Amino acid sequence: MDKKVIVIQALEEERVELPEVDGYKFLHVFCGCGKVAAAIALLKAIIEERPCAVLNVGTVGSVAHRVGDIVLCDKFVDRDLNPLCIYGIVSEVNSDCNEEILKRIVSSHDDGLETCSTGDSFVTDTLEKGDVCDMESFAIALVCEREKIPFLAIKYVTDIVGQNSVASWESKLADSRKALTQYLSKI
Repeated sequence: MDKKVIVIQALEEERVELPEVDGYKFLHVFCGCGKVAAAIALLKAIIEERPCAVLNVGTVGSVAHRVGDIVLCDKFVDRDLNPLCIYGIVSEVNSDCNEEILKRIVSSHDDGLETCSTGDSFVTDTLEKGDVCDMESFAIALVCEREKIPFLAIKYVTDIVGQNSVASWESKLADSRKALTQYLSKI
């Protein structure tokens, strides 16, 4: 029996193909942009599929990397809620990568694991906390933490924060699909 891994991505334009690997079957979920859409789509998929792990594959902006770099993230910050660290508001999550397929991906990655800053806006100016930024992964990590499902984010850097990020992101989507598909074909 195949172990199911949900591959959640914001947009169909970010889709990557993953082969079945050693008994793991990859199921695609496209959630749309933003934290709420990601949380709803993932929770629905978890209820329907009962996966052993979740991968968030997509694109990020960065202040610490070059366009074209692939980064793996296991720490997530909600940049919208982070200033409100009062009254038990959760704004930081560390994910559990303790599933064999996730361990395999992490061990094959040459660089360390990064922190991703997530918010409901496209970052075009500065990034106060985190190495990379997106609009969904914190919510995905929080759902996985609460559901006790191992999680890892694999991201392609499409833009440098503060350097015309929206136009850079749009022009790099095809490159991101190709690079992420090639990267993940090696697992």
